[in-house]
This record gives sequence, structure tokens and C-alpha cells, in this order.
Amino acid sequence: MITFLTILQIFCSFLIIALVLLQPAKQGASAFSSGQGGPMGNAAGSTPLFKITMVLAAFLMLSSIVISRTRIQEAKTSAVDDLKITELQKPAQEEKVTDLTTVDPSKNAASPATPEKVKSEKTK
Repeated sequence: MITFLTILQIFCSFLIIALVLLQPAKQGASAFSSGQGGPMGNAAGSTPLFKITMVLAAFLMLSSIVISRTRIQEAKTSAVDDLKITELQKPAQEEKVTDLTTVDPSKNAASPATPEKVKSEKTK
């Protein structure tokens, strides 16, 4: 149903664009008034193209509301619901930080550790 409504919305959108472009321009009309005595003009003398455009615009709004309400009803779960409570309650592990000021620059850090080096490091 949602796929069908989405396809109808796309078709309706293109049809509204075409109908708006086909409507004749009114003389003396500005961007905010139609020049016929009110912000919406005279509804009694409206053309059939105008009426069809209004019906399609109303359908587009209503179908958008229906689709959004349907999507909300389908997605009853939240991303927070997927988290495990045990993961949130674990204490942060402390990292062991070495003091960089005590590192001896004469030693080659890339050389492999030997039992003698390990013993000498423990005695210091």
C-alpha cells in the first residue's frame, strides 16, 4: 500500500507541476495577490485547471500524512531498545599509562626483549 501511494505521489507531483505551468497568467497579478480583490482571488471564476490543481494538492498532502503515520506505526521499536543494558553498566577500564619522562633514550626500543633486559628492568 505504501509503495502504491508513493508512486501516486510522484505521479501527482509531476502532474501538479505541469498544471501550474499550463495555467494562464493573470493580468496585474503580483507574487502575493492575484489582482482580483483578495489574496486568493475570485474562487467563483476559477478555471478547471485551477480546480484540478487544488484537488491534486489536497491529495498530495493527505497521502503524505497517511504514509508518515503508517511508517510511524510500523517502526514501534527504537534504536535505544537494541542496546544491551549490561554494556551500558560496565565500568570503564583504566588504561595503564607509562611515564614518558623516565624512558632512557640510549636504549633501542626496537630491539627484542631478552631475559637479561627484563631482569635489569625489574631491578631498577
